[in-house]
Amino acid sequence: MSVFSMKSNEDEMNEMLESLLLPGEQLEAGITCMIYDTGFFAVRIPSAGYLGLTDSGRLIGWAFHAANNERLAVDFAYVTKVRIRQPLLSGKLVGQRDILMDYNDGKKHTLHFLMQQKVGGGKFPNQAENVRRIADEIEYLSRSLGK
Repeated sequence: MSVFSMKSNEDEMNEMLESLLLPGEQLEAGITCMIYDTGFFAVRIPSAGYLGLTDSGRLIGWAFHAANNERLAVDFAYVTKVRIRQPLLSGKLVGQRDILMDYNDGKKHTLHFLMQQKVGGGKFPNQAENVRRIADEIEYLSRSLGK
């Protein structure tokens, strides 16, 4: 599977996200976003992706790379640091949020993604509301970490 397997509407996106749910878990909000590689040798070109918020306090998702798809799962219990930035020029105009999450599930990781409220084409009608829901949850997590 590759970037070409990315689904084209909200129902198909939610179906892909629901395939990552644990038994008894529910998807609360799903968005399309840009996901960045992290680390010293990371490619600085973002990948298209989906992120979903679950009712058990996890972010799940898919990052679509040219050659394959990468599954993502971050349990909020393992998050150690959250940085929320607004891009300087266009952030306020289009409701963008640049998020970096450090987490440690036995190994240190960083998840870096860019959420935006508007997506072209109109096939994601709940994008703006779901971005707000996920942003609120991440801001609450950030405050609870005291950072």
